[in-house]
Amino acid sequence: MIKGLILFSVQIPASNDQNKNEIQGSKGENYSNSSRVLPNWSILAKFIPEKEDEPQHETVNEIMIRYFSSNDNSTLNIRLFPFKYFIQPIKEDRSILLVYLLDAKESLEIAQIYSEETIKNLEMQINGNSELNESLEEIFTYRNKILMKLEKEGVLQEEIGHSANRLIDSGKFDEAQDLIKLAKTIPEKMVSTYLKSKLIAKEHSYRQARKLLGDCLSLAQKIEDDGIIQYLNKKIEIFTQIPQYEKDVRSLISSFSKELSKSINLPSYQRQVYKLDKTLDLLDKLEEDELIEKIMELSNTLILAGKLVFDLKSLDKKIKNIISEL
Repeated sequence: MIKGLILFSVQIPASNDQNKNEIQGSKGENYSNSSRVLPNWSILAKFIPEKEDEPQHETVNEIMIRYFSSNDNSTLNIRLFPFKYFIQPIKEDRSILLVYLLDAKESLEIAQIYSEETIKNLEMQINGNSELNESLEEIFTYRNKILMKLEKEGVLQEEIGHSANRLIDSGKFDEAQDLIKLAKTIPEKMVSTYLKSKLIAKEHSYRQARKLLGDCLSLAQKIEDDGIIQYLNKKIEIFTQIPQYEKDVRSLISSFSKELSKSINLPSYQRQVYKLDKTLDLLDKLEEDELIEKIMELSNTLILAGKLVFDLKSLDKKIKNIISEL
């Protein structure tokens, strides 16, 4: 499920000020690093129903650092316990970012659908000074309901009933009657098929899981549920690319394992974090929860190691400066 959404306004420090920009570490220490850019950020709007789910200031800093240290302006999936964060730029210059807070085991597709519509609508509302908090609440409610309809028969049946009532109000009685008939059979078929696809995917039988999702899609098209159709199409697209994802995962793991295996001259720990972020994004699509936990543990350890290495290099520089003055 989506746990919340935050809309950020962001200003990246000028390049000549990047080295001066201090980043607060997990134990209160300050450290700076030109490869870890911390932009100035503020919250334009947010919708997070549970107060305890709201990310700490330090967590937001880490999200911003990782995102702006990436090499492109695209989306990014980051895992920071206990959630995953999906960052979507609303403006091309990345001055406005929409961040989804998701349950750690929730697939990203629910945040990826309707991306163009979401960007366009939020841009219009920002320019028009509209109520952004309400817009985020609407996104939260609509998308979580898509997930609920796929996993709970009662929710889907009730939604079909609402659609039938709207047809009746419009005088489309025959169409409403047809939809009411579908409400008696489709919810059970769709929910059971969707849940089975999730179990099959966990067993790495992606071709069979994709076929089951295709069956779900056919049912969704019969009741003309656009949200479910968008979501299932996205999941089918992901499953189609599973072989390439698996190949990319092996390549990335090989790359950072080779670099981190070097015990002399201290490996570039921080550089590998971004490879791990990409690895987690792919593993998320593969739903490799056990491997995800190991990569997350490695990522957190690398972040800590990167801070220690920076401190060590700073001390080494200070030692050399003192020696030069002797």
